[in-house]
Amino acid sequence: MIWMVLKLSIDEYFESIDILLNNPLFIKIEIKKEKKSINTALLVGKITLSNFSEFHFMEYIESDSRTAVVTYRYHYQTKNKELIFRYDNAPHHEEIKTFPHHKHTATKVIDTKQKTLSEVIEEILLLNR
Repeated sequence: MIWMVLKLSIDEYFESIDILLNNPLFIKIEIKKEKKSINTALLVGKITLSNFSEFHFMEYIESDSRTAVVTYRYHYQTKNKELIFRYDNAPHHEEIKTFPHHKHTATKVIDTKQKTLSEVIEEILLLNR
């Protein structure tokens, strides 16, 4: 499995998330940054945007000789809880060329490379211009 390798320590990555989430379109931010051990961490959050859509995310991070996002879920939904999109690497779509990485839309599952949290937030911001 290919993991998204970060060029930051876990602590530096957590600090970068704080900067990333400083946006006036985000009206409510709930985030939990939990170091499970010296080499593992969990990042879980929910962001409410000004149009009341919600972005839920989760990353499981490991760091030994490199820091990598091992498991992720980035779920964006309308204020009525209807799926806009979700990226994840749950191993349940073996037919996808980029398995286990894939993107759910309202109507289908499609191939995609692993996305960073930053890339997904940028996609959300573009949809809300």
